[in-house]
Amino acid sequence: MNAPLLQKPRGVKAITGGDSPVISLVVGGEVNSGKSSVINLLVRKNIVPSFFGERKRPMIVVRHGAQPCAIVHDMSGASRTFDAVEDCEDLADADLCEIFTDAPHMAGIELIEAPFSHDGELGDDTFTLMAAADLLIWVTIGSQAWRLTERTILARLPKAQREHSILVVSRGDKLKSAREIEKIQSRLESEAADFFGDILFMHASKRMIDASAGSDESWSIAKGDMLSGLVADYAKKSRKRPEIEPDIAQVATPEPEMDEYTEQSAAEVIEEPAIAAKAPEDTAKVDAPMAEVASAPPVDETRTLETEAVTAELREFVSGLNSIVASGLIDVKDSSRCTVLAGDETVAHATGRASHDCLKHQSQFYRYAGADVGMEQTLITLSDHFFLYQPSGDGKTVIYALCKTAKINSGIARNALRRMGNLWDNHCAGAMGQETPIAIN
Repeated sequence: MNAPLLQKPRGVKAITGGDSPVISLVVGGEVNSGKSSVINLLVRKNIVPSFFGERKRPMIVVRHGAQPCAIVHDMSGASRTFDAVEDCEDLADADLCEIFTDAPHMAGIELIEAPFSHDGELGDDTFTLMAAADLLIWVTIGSQAWRLTERTILARLPKAQREHSILVVSRGDKLKSAREIEKIQSRLESEAADFFGDILFMHASKRMIDASAGSDESWSIAKGDMLSGLVADYAKKSRKRPEIEPDIAQVATPEPEMDEYTEQSAAEVIEEPAIAAKAPEDTAKVDAPMAEVASAPPVDETRTLETEAVTAELREFVSGLNSIVASGLIDVKDSSRCTVLAGDETVAHATGRASHDCLKHQSQFYRYAGADVGMEQTLITLSDHFFLYQPSGDGKTVIYALCKTAKINSGIARNALRRMGNLWDNHCAGAMGQETPIAIN
């Protein structure tokens, strides 16, 4: 009888619903280090096919879903759905591939393979996702474990993140003897222990992973049981933060009358200011709460949209994404309640109002069409920008971002916004994956 891969951590619900956030596990490593093998081992199935890396490898996200399928998102913003991962084709323009599995043990966790270019470069946006992960697994090849280039990358991580990181040594089955493994283990404990909470050797060949689906013994030999046990332990203690009293930091901004908008106004409101606007020379202006910015409108101390802790964390996260032109939070019921996380205030407020209006019209369309579904993330591709927005888990707030397409692919942009939503929901609203219908009258 197969034992579950992950004992679902207490308080963690499936991505399809619940009142606690999903654990975000990012798998990083240099090209061909074995990142896909780690994901396949945790799922107990070769779910990430090898042909994904033949050209330009997209970001890969594996999560729980009622119906197994794969959704491929292209750089153009178009999406294609396949009944099976094996049916995916024409991936040359793919930025993101979402793979859904109905394996029960995957409820409450999402696996993200951080893209690493074939020229050996790790983009700043990808690094930021690694640094903000609930749990990071770094994969290194056994025969050349822990190279200087890897140490240089991991040394940039915040020290707090190192406590939530695991070093997995791949291709352990290719090493010549147990003595060689012990020698490498000893060296890693000496040289890499300061960067990781745990170190684990993996013996996960494709054949062994296939066998693991129906054999606990094979899964144990591949070290899948040990890895999943570590993941479960980290998930239980993942990023628990103390509750903080709300801080008043709201800004009232004038909202145009709805009849001023045309069908094209959402794109116009975003595109024109975004192209003309320049990043403020004083970076403190972006990072500081809007109430402290001299040019901002007066603070309305009767309104609260955020806590000081979560907005500080969101601003820190967004500050690491060089592609962000503007980002913020806006109240679903009152678009004058807007908090800027990054970018020029005029552009950020205009982008926020556009996200509010787009979400409103989407909700109305769904209602008129009789579609009883919850609103999820939306990506709109403009001439040289990605415009993304999504509702919070409780449906009270819209999280939005405007990104330059030249500096980020749609896969990283989508996951960056999803991570922002996860951080917000973790403090304020509940599950990131909760599908709460947005009721905007």
